[in-house]
Amino acid sequence: MKGATTATTRAAARNATELAPPPPRLQIETPYGPAVQSAEPAAVAARTAVEEGSTIWRQGTTGRSQAAEGQFWALEHPGTPGYGDRYGIPPANLERRDFIESAVVPPGTPFITRPAPPTPGANGGGIEVVVGPSSVKMCGFSYGDHC
Repeated sequence: MKGATTATTRAAARNATELAPPPPRLQIETPYGPAVQSAEPAAVAARTAVEEGSTIWRQGTTGRSQAAEGQFWALEHPGTPGYGDRYGIPPANLERRDFIESAVVPPGTPFITRPAPPTPGANGGGIEVVVGPSSVKMCGFSYGDHC
């Protein structure tokens, strides 16, 4: 009878596994729809860097762009050559830029990393960090011509 009990236990465990819901998908809601965690190696490595406290960056235009409440960030400084193209930033937005900010994602804060989507005039593909609105801890803000 011991063999039958073991087989029954295994079958029950297999059925429970088959019926268990899949693990939740890591995603962040944005005005453009959900941003979902990428399984690409570069996105996974970026996720680890953010969890370890790496600085994240973004750029913008006062009166037009969000600042600390912004959801889309990069692991590289906006002054890096090719930044706008890699992060899907339209050329006109690059020309109007008058601030750069830096932040970190506080421990336990939900976020995802993924390739940035393209926009007209910019290819995207750089690994971006997406957080909920106002979810970062600001580190710096530079305004004006020195950006």
